[in-house]
Amino acid sequence: CLRVPATLPCRMKRLPASKPPPSQSAPVSIPTTIPLFVYGTLKRGHRNHRQLEDATFQGEAVTVDPFALHVDGLPMVDRCNPVSPIHGEFYLVDDATLADLDRLEGHPRYYQRHLTRIILADRTVTAAWMYFGNFPSGVIVPSGRYELGVARKTGH
Repeated sequence: CLRVPATLPCRMKRLPASKPPPSQSAPVSIPTTIPLFVYGTLKRGHRNHRQLEDATFQGEAVTVDPFALHVDGLPMVDRCNPVSPIHGEFYLVDDATLADLDRLEGHPRYYQRHLTRIILADRTVTAAWMYFGNFPSGVIVPSGRYELGVARKTGH
């Protein structure tokens, strides 16, 4: 299987907890943003895009490494078959949205989420989470682009 080199974002060293001064209220949690790359039904104009209504669209992107995009009703990317870079969209999501997407995608049973290097429109390379299929099947899309017509051409 093709190994995709990706590094996890660095973690800051946890400092000992301290009590806030009496004049301050309890600490406020800072929302985290999580980078996510989508290539199929989560993209704009597709049926599951509503799941990203609270996400921040960052732009179109493409994977650095080649993979195989399969379509058999649903799109599924195979990490072990290098065919072409996968084209999709880059978002920033919060923890709750990512948890909802994990449930939608059946992570880790049907799809597994892995950090993957992507290239943004300005040619910046960054890492983002991407769902890969555990059981890829169907037609391979050589261009790596999932479009609405692709599902129709495969009969689904």
